[in-house]
Amino acid sequence: MPIARHLPDRPALRPHVIVLVVMAAVLSLLFSNIPGWAGPPPSGIGAPRGHPESSAVNSVTPERSWVFPPRAHVVPLPPLAGGGVDPFAIRTTEPAPNGVTDFGVDSQLNPYRYATDEFVGTAKILRLSTYSAACGGGMSFQLNSEIVIHAPAGDYYYWIQNVISIDSATRAMSFIDNIWNFSSPTATLTSSMLSGNGTVSNGGGFSLYYYSNLPTTLPGAYLTLSYPSNVSVEVKTRMVGGHPTLWFLYDDGFGWQVYDSVTFHEPHAATGVSFLVDGYTYSPSGLYFDAEFDFAGCSATGETNLNSTLWMSLQYDNGHTLQAPPTTWNFGENTAEETSNVITTANLSSGGGVPGALETTGSGTLGSLYGHSNISVVNLSTRVPNGTLEVNSVDYPYRGLGTTLTLDPGRYTIDLFNSSRFVVERNITLSPGEVTSFEVTPLVYYPLALLATGLPTGTAWSVSVDGNLTTTTNGTISLRVLNGTHTYVAQPVPGSTTTGRLGTVLVAGHGVNVTIAYFPFTYLVTFTATGRPEGITWTVTVDGASYPTDSTSVSIGTTNGSHPFNVSAPFQYLLSPSNGTISVQARPLAQAIDFLVRPGYLGGDVSPAEASVLVDGQAVLVTAGAFNVTKLPGVHNLTVELAGYATFWANLTVTAGNLSFEPVTLHLASSEGGRHGSSVPSATTELEIGIGALAVTVAAGLLLVLRGRPRR
Repeated sequence: MPIARHLPDRPALRPHVIVLVVMAAVLSLLFSNIPGWAGPPPSGIGAPRGHPESSAVNSVTPERSWVFPPRAHVVPLPPLAGGGVDPFAIRTTEPAPNGVTDFGVDSQLNPYRYATDEFVGTAKILRLSTYSAACGGGMSFQLNSEIVIHAPAGDYYYWIQNVISIDSATRAMSFIDNIWNFSSPTATLTSSMLSGNGTVSNGGGFSLYYYSNLPTTLPGAYLTLSYPSNVSVEVKTRMVGGHPTLWFLYDDGFGWQVYDSVTFHEPHAATGVSFLVDGYTYSPSGLYFDAEFDFAGCSATGETNLNSTLWMSLQYDNGHTLQAPPTTWNFGENTAEETSNVITTANLSSGGGVPGALETTGSGTLGSLYGHSNISVVNLSTRVPNGTLEVNSVDYPYRGLGTTLTLDPGRYTIDLFNSSRFVVERNITLSPGEVTSFEVTPLVYYPLALLATGLPTGTAWSVSVDGNLTTTTNGTISLRVLNGTHTYVAQPVPGSTTTGRLGTVLVAGHGVNVTIAYFPFTYLVTFTATGRPEGITWTVTVDGASYPTDSTSVSIGTTNGSHPFNVSAPFQYLLSPSNGTISVQARPLAQAIDFLVRPGYLGGDVSPAEASVLVDGQAVLVTAGAFNVTKLPGVHNLTVELAGYATFWANLTVTAGNLSFEPVTLHLASSEGGRHGSSVPSATTELEIGIGALAVTVAAGLLLVLRGRPRR
């Protein structure tokens, strides 16, 4: 609703006022003769319009589609009784530039002022449809503000416009900037005063700087929009090399792009430059020191909103970060381009926290948009210089040791980052009209190292600490945590088991290490000996590890996969199998090992070669007078016989793996001596015969001795 106000009686017009009125009337007449708006570049996107992109030149008449003149008014703007400006001095009803405007007065018309070096306007377009008789679907979003240049000779003022030009019928979009001299009601521009990519015009009734011929190679310069779309424009100013400098930027999804940079060469010896919002006074041109982000028309002939839904916001640099003005109005005044059939209300639930304007279709009312009673102001301080505050996932890079934010009422999660490293998180709830201050104090974090042992190099493993899961292929997970008790859970690793899988760790003023031991998950492979004599020790070796035992079986834990093995025992035994490979596939296995007595060998030569050889009564093969048979260890009988010869026989001992060799020569049956006998083997051996002969000799000797002794 319009704010009720009491205007003072108009004083008698003074001579300089009469001049102002006449000038305004002339401007009004000129602007009313602007032909139809030519619209943005064709869908061939960014076709050059034939104007240079070099430094500004004089006496060029711009196309009217590139000119967005200020509002012409026929009466001087009177101050309010309280000494501030009156937002309703020119307009009280639609048509008007709808959107977000900071006039420098609050909803109670209390004036304030501030200077800044940056303004940003953002439009989130959900639906856009407009019409005017002059330019069809052509319309504009205008970021309008005023700079003041300080110089020894005085202050100079310029009106700055960064314009998003859209044809709502074709959705073609481009960007245009204008600069107007507001230093006096009759101030003009010349090419010697400033330079940039654009052109200075002093023809066709205009005195302005403008630039619209963006290069087609500039990302996003000429887009065909699809909705929803976010489009932002920005103006910045700084002193560079002793000269006031302006930058015009846009961001339509390709990041911030600088499309024009303007340097002021006059006034000479300038000492400073800034944008100015001042609710105490009007500018020398007779308009406002305000900042506007307007939903506007394409020309001064007016625009009708047919069916649009969009959200608009305005922010300025408060010296630390971007901040929405704490109080705004839903219409602008300085620009001549207007729209009608627009309802503009405060949008205080954008989710990102930035208050703004919601534009819809219908008959709207001009008035306060939002103010101290329905938004919240938060003064944030911190000990971390030059970081980033993430407010409900919206980043606010800040300079210094804190900032001030204007936010919608609601609940916020504020994360503080220092050079992209998380420092601290705070949760706050803001009420309408609340102004609060708090410190985002960095908390002290200590190292918590979780060390894994027993895993093969490169194995992925995971640990959840206080519910936050971390995965690595390294042997250590390094975290930083606050003082206190923290719960950790080691996640399972396929093929492994662990001790200390879960637990708690106390961090109290210093770092802590926790070791988590992993072990391969094993399955039992049981080796069982069959035929093993009691008391025999044998050894099973698997994957190079040996397991000796004197039991019948031995069980060994092995992991999934193939594993080589071998089995050893005393020499006198043969094992089957003695080696091989076991394949473990998530279940126990059994492997039998058979013990066999290792045999020996009984062999010899016989003469005559045609003699027959029997071992343990069984005939054996004689080849070329030689024989060799395999026998188990023990005593075995050897018999050699041939007709006409005395039979040879003997008992021979065979040991494991060894050859018991016996050469045999048969004697004729009439011969005597040697190991021979009749067909019936005798037990008399050569040793026995020798012993008998020795006994006879000894007896004879004793007899001779007895005979030779003297008698008594």
